Amino acid sequence: MSHDAPRVGIGSFRSSIAQAEARWVGRELRRVRPHLKVEYAIFARGASRGPATKELDEALARGAIDVAVHVARHVPLDPVAGTCLAAVPTRELPFDVLIAPAVNSFEELPGGARVGASGAHRRAQLLSQRSDLVVIDAPTDSEECLARVERGELDAVIVPGADLERLGLADRVAEILLSSLFLPAGGQGAIALRVREKDARAREIAGALDDPVARAAVVAELACLRAIGGGPDAPVAAYCEAMGEDLSLEALVSSPDGRRTIRDSEEGTVAEARALGEALARRILDDGGESILRSVASGTHG
Repeated sequence: MSHDAPRVGIGSFRSSIAQAEARWVGRELRRVRPHLKVEYAIFARGASRGPATKELDEALARGAIDVAVHVARHVPLDPVAGTCLAAVPTRELPFDVLIAPAVNSFEELPGGARVGASGAHRRAQLLSQRSDLVVIDAPTDSEECLARVERGELDAVIVPGADLERLGLADRVAEILLSSLFLPAGGQGAIALRVREKDARAREIAGALDDPVARAAVVAELACLRAIGGGPDAPVAAYCEAMGEDLSLEALVSSPDGRRTIRDSEEGTVAEARALGEALARRILDDGGESILRSVASGTHG
């Protein structure tokens, strides 16, 4: 990308959610810089077992784009491959939502209802609270989840609320599942903007969208989940509520059947975000979370 003209290249993955996020970033950048010209590039996520950010990182490195738009949960906390985290914009709805055409709330779901959910943490929390439901592994694509409900294959689905907001489908929500009911995935509802570390111009442009409080909350969640470990399929979740300079972080580790759950919380400040997450992770692991994760890894969940 030429840096002589007032333009910026924004890269995202191919999914409708990722493209909606990229377009939102473009609109926000033009709002703060009205004369900025924005170009978009779309990348397919490769089948390699490398980092989830790999294709966009490579595009940044070769100068094909100036700003990479990522789902926040995929972004490493430490700098990688000459890139850096330029911004975490103000977060969208961080909670999961229930889509259920026949009822208005989670409580109203009848016994035996077929409820779809992607992510082991969602399925475990569903089973923990409603063992009378038939919990089904659903696609990660929220639009496909809604399509399965429309086709009658599922009675309800639980999906990230931010996905529906970005797709303009918030009117489909039956209930917002607050963290007291369902802890969401770490970083849910947040996006992260990565740039080349040495590209001061891109850092300045993208940095205009940074929300330091949202960044601190996301850092606390991701630090906690990465310190807990267990791999991408482990039933772990975290949510950090930010109130000014104060953070309140909650996290859990559960068995896949929801019968064993370790849930705890910790409070701190924005400046302590990463340490806060790591400290809570250690306590959860020591209190039984490590035993649960060993059972998950070995395939014994009792």
